[in-house]
Parts: sequence; C-alpha cells; structure tokens
Amino acid sequence: MPKVVYTAAKGLVQETGSGFELDTSVGLTNGGFVAGFIPDAALDTRTDAGAVSVTSYMTYVVTTGAAAITLANGTAAGQLKKIMMSVDAGDATLTIATPFSAGTNQVVFSNIGDTVELLWTGSYWRILAAHNVAAGNTSTPVVS
Repeated sequence: MPKVVYTAAKGLVQETGSGFELDTSVGLTNGGFVAGFIPDAALDTRTDAGAVSVTSYMTYVVTTGAAAITLANGTAAGQLKKIMMSVDAGDATLTIATPFSAGTNQVVFSNIGDTVELLWTGSYWRILAAHNVAAGNTSTPVVS
C-alpha cells in the first residue's frame, strides 16, 4: 500500500512508503472539538529565564533563582505541551503569549513536580491540567 499524506494545500497526495500521514499544517478538528497530538521531538530543558520550546512535548524547568519564562504560539491545532519544574531554586513564572483568557496567561511554578498541560487550538493555548505530580495536589502551580 502506498503512503498517503494529507496537506492543507494539496489534499491527499500519494508518496513512496506506506501508511497515512497528516501534514503539520493540518489540525484535527471536528466542529468545536480538537484532537490532541504529541510532537515527535526530544524533551527540552529550560534553565532560568527564556522561551520554552514549542517543538517538543515535554519541557523541564530548572531554576537557579527567580525566572521569567514564556510560551509562544503552538505550531498546529491539537498540539499538546507539558511543562514541569524539576529543579527548584526559585519560582518560575510562565507567561503564555496567547492564552484562552487573560485570567489564564500566567502560571507560577514554585515546587518540584509543579506541572501544567496545555493544548494549542490553533488560536490559543488552553490549560488542560495544573497539578503537582510529586505531592499529588492541585495547590501548585498557581494559574492566574
């Protein structure tokens, strides 16, 4: 069976190989629903201030003091992103460039295990979960 690729520009295209593939420019949507996917890229570590990778699914946050980190727009509708504090020597404040609402544009990571999971809808990041995987509670991280 030949490989079939769907692209937004050309529709279905036959290529050598086998299987079915969606081009990264195509999001999986159905009405108001978005199906998530995990980017196939190595995990990322953000040490102190700067931008969190949008090309990898998992980013570990390491602080040596208070740090301001940012999350830019996703690459395709349905993209999932997970960020977790793995070393805590100061709070890390994440500012989301395009959040679902102004009330969800910042996340403060203050403890090891603070985790946030997000979905890029194609227009904004929606927070799916915010919890601490080490302590098993939802008091941190703080979303505001």
